[in-house]
Amino acid sequence: MKKTVFLTIGQAPRLDLEDIFHHFFDRDSVDQAGLLDGLTLEEAINTYGILPDTKEVLISRLVDGTTIKMDHTLVQDALKKKVTKLEADGYEIIVILCTSVFHGLSTQTALLVEPETIISREVIRKTGTGRLGIVVPLKEQITVPEDKWNQAVNRLSLFCSPYSGNEEDFLQIGEQFSAQKADLVILDCMGYHTKMKNWIQNTFHGEVWLSNEVLFEYVKQKAKEPV
Repeated sequence: MKKTVFLTIGQAPRLDLEDIFHHFFDRDSVDQAGLLDGLTLEEAINTYGILPDTKEVLISRLVDGTTIKMDHTLVQDALKKKVTKLEADGYEIIVILCTSVFHGLSTQTALLVEPETIISREVIRKTGTGRLGIVVPLKEQITVPEDKWNQAVNRLSLFCSPYSGNEEDFLQIGEQFSAQKADLVILDCMGYHTKMKNWIQNTFHGEVWLSNEVLFEYVKQKAKEPV
């Protein structure tokens, strides 16, 4: 496989996604890196935390499971430098482990995989003109204009944190999307887990997709392609 690294906006490794990772990749076949690696919670908040003028809020987690809300612009600027460093370290595929839209990220020769493009393309291909249900972690994210879903003109959004939501929360989301006659539900954050997908599936009549599963399948194929 090509030398591949997954870059989370939180801390690596993402232990909450370990079983999904290992479903797609051998245990030592891919690496993980994090924007907050080596930082304490206080340092992370001081460096990337939300500000009075923050326009878009992101959420991620530290290795110990602590969650942190982050300013999108600060994260985006730091990701540009981190991607450059990872390419210099010899990685051939660099995967952003976050579904938000980031602008200005680039590489010289490495394949940069930005999930919003991959995931939205597959979801919109599947739903066509049908009704798409989108689950985001934070209430603030519902009103953020996401470029990736512009082509899904018939879309509905609900919020539930992958880090604090419980079974009842996700069952209710499935019920709401069923009542609104959605055709497919996408869990639009890397932090959502298989059990959350299954909870929604218990009360939703259509398909439920995890963003990380869609992304990992794509990366798995790319990593196996000849150089």
